[in-house]
Amino acid sequence: METVNKNTLSRRTLAKGALWSAPVLAASSTVPSYAASKPRPAMDIGGFISLTKDCTSGVLKFAGSGRYPRRGLWVVNADETSQATHAKITYYFPSAYADLRWKANASNGAWSVLSLDSTAPQQEGFVAYSTTFAGSWRYRADHRSLIATTGPSFEAHIDPSICQPKIEVYNLRTVIVDGEQVSAMRGPVVV
Repeated sequence: METVNKNTLSRRTLAKGALWSAPVLAASSTVPSYAASKPRPAMDIGGFISLTKDCTSGVLKFAGSGRYPRRGLWVVNADETSQATHAKITYYFPSAYADLRWKANASNGAWSVLSLDSTAPQQEGFVAYSTTFAGSWRYRADHRSLIATTGPSFEAHIDPSICQPKIEVYNLRTVIVDGEQVSAMRGPVVV
């Protein structure tokens, strides 16, 4: 008696299986490769820039120069290939401080001198002073951060007669990263 092996595939069985699996293969080929990976967290701006005042001597200081993470400006959740441009910091002071004349300190990096900025988004009761960054950025992989290579450092003289014990200020930080605007408004901060 002859034995038939039921585990042998015929061409007909093979063709049926191929037709059945073809739509599955076609559908899976259209799934983007990044769908299986986690999405990148939203980028955010970090940094530390101190603003101090001395009403007796009439000096207002803006200091962001120093080393990361103690001072400066950075973008978190960036990629190693990310490109940052058009960094800008805008400080909003009460309207009584509309005549501040800022000067760059020796430790100021590639930042323009803070100046009145009528193009900044307006905040009622406040005047805007902005500085822009024309320097380079470095990437720090362990923090997934793009870091401005230098920090801003300015000072202005204020009339002691208008210097208040507490001055509320805000700041708006903006950077374009890979064509996307990343910004954060901080404040009020009492100086």
